[in-house]
Amino acid sequence: MPGLNDKIFLPISIFTLNVVLAIFNFVLVSAVAACFIIYARYGGEYASSVRWIRSAGYLEMIHTLKSTLRRKNIPGSVKWALTVGILVTLAASFLDKGIAAFVTPATRYGPPRKEVVASTLSRPDSDNSRQIAFYGWNFLVPRNGDVLGTMMTVLNSSIVLSKSVVEQTYTPVTSAYNITCADFGIKFQGEGTRESSGCATVTLFSGFPEDVQAIRTERSPSRGSIIMASPSLGVSMIDKPLRVSTEYGSVGKCHHEESYRRSSMEFFAGFALFPTTSTTKCFYNTSDITAVTMTTTRFRTSGYRPHEVNYYLTDESNELILAMNETIRTTTMPSPPGQQRNETKTELWIEYRVTKSTIDILACGPPMDVDSRECIYGTINILLFRNHFNNDIKKVVFKILDRKRRDEYDFTSYITLESFTDIMDIGEPVPASTEKMRSDTVAVADYMAQLGYNYYAEITWALDRVHIQYDVKDLILGLEIPFWVLVIAGIILIVSLLLWQLTNLLVGPPHHSSLYSIIRNRIASRSDTPTPRLMRFRFEPLMFDDVQLLPDDVKNDANTRTV
Repeated sequence: MPGLNDKIFLPISIFTLNVVLAIFNFVLVSAVAACFIIYARYGGEYASSVRWIRSAGYLEMIHTLKSTLRRKNIPGSVKWALTVGILVTLAASFLDKGIAAFVTPATRYGPPRKEVVASTLSRPDSDNSRQIAFYGWNFLVPRNGDVLGTMMTVLNSSIVLSKSVVEQTYTPVTSAYNITCADFGIKFQGEGTRESSGCATVTLFSGFPEDVQAIRTERSPSRGSIIMASPSLGVSMIDKPLRVSTEYGSVGKCHHEESYRRSSMEFFAGFALFPTTSTTKCFYNTSDITAVTMTTTRFRTSGYRPHEVNYYLTDESNELILAMNETIRTTTMPSPPGQQRNETKTELWIEYRVTKSTIDILACGPPMDVDSRECIYGTINILLFRNHFNNDIKKVVFKILDRKRRDEYDFTSYITLESFTDIMDIGEPVPASTEKMRSDTVAVADYMAQLGYNYYAEITWALDRVHIQYDVKDLILGLEIPFWVLVIAGIILIVSLLLWQLTNLLVGPPHHSSLYSIIRNRIASRSDTPTPRLMRFRFEPLMFDDVQLLPDDVKNDANTRTV
């Protein structure tokens, strides 16, 4: 039940409102006329005259009132009745205009309906990888901005909804999901064969050649350090994008790559990459889905602060930052077997932490000029789940997956979104917040899991398109009116209808007839011939057809007869 001060939305046009107000005014005026009929029935000898004068209009009523006020032989009740009649008639004429003054144009969205949209997208011609990143699906997030909110805006942009209707809103359908694997093991490329005790294995590709030597120190089941060295001249994750691969038993694999391309450009105030969030979803024909979300930032420690990684990262209590500072300060890189220390070509320090489905990693490379180092900090969230969708989008996805299976294609489908978070403050970058990176990563991963089969990318040689199921709402044009105005108008309308109808039923003629009808009926009762409804009228003498109304008003007309 809305409150009296609440506004009620009516899905009608201005024209419809005018029609409704015209009907309201008609009923109200009829009710006022019914009041005069009752007065004519019980108000005495002057009552019918008051009712007939009202039908002549406001000017006649005002002139009659002025004349009546000067005559003392007319009862005061008649004068009051005439005055009230003028005021009530005026109020009835303007009441609908008063109601219209409270009405304002408004819009609302109708109830949602499910609709699957297949939107054609484009991607760079040079993109031959299995990780699909479409044009327009990378965007900048303002400093301290909401990464998830910005990503949701991009997902609903006109780039995705190429055939969208302006008067409609499109909200991607979300659903609850169940985690199917929450226990996964982590290993780094270059460690060789390492058994994984979990239901899934997550591999972080370090980029090292095969002759890498790695020393892993596990401080706890969820916390560890790795020091790597190789005699070969190679590159590591410091020089190339960080890559993650999730292998989920016999179901399939899901690959995700960091949005980073090394260039010859100078580091900007120590940063090579501002915090960047990217996410990839992989679909399998087993109803399982993998969502991999990653947020990373890259920076170079200063020669004056070679051991102070926290200069570029906030949250100084972060155990990875504290451990890396200590490791860089005190650790000597191991020499590969049969090699001298100075023959080591590639080095890497890694601190990692696993918390449920989230992996935090901090890696730093070897000393560079003036003892500076390049480092990467990343938060990776991996969800292996099944969504509760049981609708049209799932049918579309499984139809495509079944066709891929018959054609011996890869069962997975990859789709990637990227966001870059601005950390500039008055022209200078500020330290990146590891806590915000983590919260943004978890929020985006959860939303991607809620989307489930939504944003399924169908990649073919001829066409790239994304299948999305939306809750579509149509924009409805209408009017708003305060609830209290609607209540009062409704009460007035009901009372007026009852008064009008009851008066017609209970008060008979001649009290509800016009003066013309009374005269016509009297003429008809005294004539042997039928009297027409519409009669001719003359002023000199005063006559209806051939019937003279006033006997003294005779001017040489011998053929007239009087009523």
